Amino acid sequence: MGNEERRNQLDKYCNGFANVRTDMLKMRGFDKQVMAATHGRGIFTSNVFMPPSADFFVNRRVAYVSSILQFTNTSVGALSYNWDFGDGTFSTAQNPSKQYFAPGFYNVTLQINGGAQTKTINAYIQILPYRSVPYLVGNGGNFEVNPTDFGPETISGTEFQRGNSTVSGKNGVNSGSNAWVTGLVGNYANNTHSMLYSPNFNCTASGTYTLRFRVKNRFEINYDGYIVEYSTDLGSSWTSLGNTVLTNWYDFANGTTNTAFPRFQAFFNATNTAFNQKQYNVSFLAGNPKVAFRWVFKSDAGAQEVGMALDDIELLGPNNTALPVQLIQFTGVVLSSDKTQLNWLVASEKNNAGFEIEKSEDGLHFYSIGFVKGRGNSEQTAAYRFTDENADQEKRYYRLRQRDINGTESLSKVIFFDGNKLSQKLFQFAYQTNENTILLTSFENDLQYTIYSQNGQLVQSGKTTGELNLLRLDNLAKGIYLLEVKNSKGQRQVEKLLNLGN
Repeated sequence: MGNEERRNQLDKYCNGFANVRTDMLKMRGFDKQVMAATHGRGIFTSNVFMPPSADFFVNRRVAYVSSILQFTNTSVGALSYNWDFGDGTFSTAQNPSKQYFAPGFYNVTLQINGGAQTKTINAYIQILPYRSVPYLVGNGGNFEVNPTDFGPETISGTEFQRGNSTVSGKNGVNSGSNAWVTGLVGNYANNTHSMLYSPNFNCTASGTYTLRFRVKNRFEINYDGYIVEYSTDLGSSWTSLGNTVLTNWYDFANGTTNTAFPRFQAFFNATNTAFNQKQYNVSFLAGNPKVAFRWVFKSDAGAQEVGMALDDIELLGPNNTALPVQLIQFTGVVLSSDKTQLNWLVASEKNNAGFEIEKSEDGLHFYSIGFVKGRGNSEQTAAYRFTDENADQEKRYYRLRQRDINGTESLSKVIFFDGNKLSQKLFQFAYQTNENTILLTSFENDLQYTIYSQNGQLVQSGKTTGELNLLRLDNLAKGIYLLEVKNSKGQRQVEKLLNLGN
């Protein structure tokens, strides 16, 4: 290539920017990454000469049954992807999302370029279980029974480790043989950010709930310590259990700006020379079927200390089973012109006799077409299926009627097939005989509906209160309106309404 051609190529890639002088150009030997140090423009790197290699990370290594994890590919030179998530499921997406439906540890493998390069991380993901309330020392709070009920995650610095430390200030246990300790050996590191996660608890029953635990610790006074957070959405978001000093709870008000936590976020900082009990009334969480807690330890960049040992974590409250029958997913697929297969996943079962499969041609009048026996009691995820052998109707609606052993029943959402296609409709509607009343059939619970005039003015809104809902249009002028319905996930459906008046 001549000088003129090189100059033309350079002009092409510079795209109007001024040329920059490169003062140093180096290639790193072990991976062939190139670094260019420029005059006044900073340092740049390139992997153009690096050999292909597989690599990845996930947004959450400790999670809960059915929570959504996002995997991100960071491979070099990858042209194709083959993921193995360790639970019998796979993906060829570059950056897949993934749900696990049973507690445990999972190995994750990524192969790129048809298997030419592979990376496997063993026990990369820990999925924590659902547990019932009350949850006491003997249920797993002493870390002897059900030792994988809790899981540690480390952002930086020293991790939580299960065991019995001999370091003075965090040594020993309150009961049994194990505690969760910020490093079994030595002091914690500067700039530590580590967490310990609890199981997910069912707190749907009304009543008084108390979280309590015992701790022995020694931190850098006025700087380092820990807080306790809670989540009601499978760990997607977390909120501190209080932010003020209380008896048997946070002991440091944190009015300064240079501690490990944001200013005015109170935290545990005072020394406990024995395993003292801390507790907090969490009755405000009653009514939530998925409540989790985590202990968040942080240190600043200054002095270090021995850290903490946690033991005997308990959640007191009214009796709640681990979960009733928890339906995670209900869907279907057309097998042929007259056969439709229904598939559903259940995360846990309590006194589950089984599932009545019901069908309708109009979305209003359902009849039974079969029964699938349940597993009674189980905290393991199970997949069920049923095939409708007479599915030649153009429009078909299906739902599940779950029956408990004691006769209690509950209905699933409705799924709808239009020909050979599974529809994602949230509802259907029909005009009543007087033409100014709408019968709205909800396919999901707790839908929000809004009616707009043709010029976009909001004229009526509300929330569905069951499967069948009557919407009155008496107070609206004759004309055309838009009915918008949304679910809790942000999905929406819009239909045109014609109000003919009285």
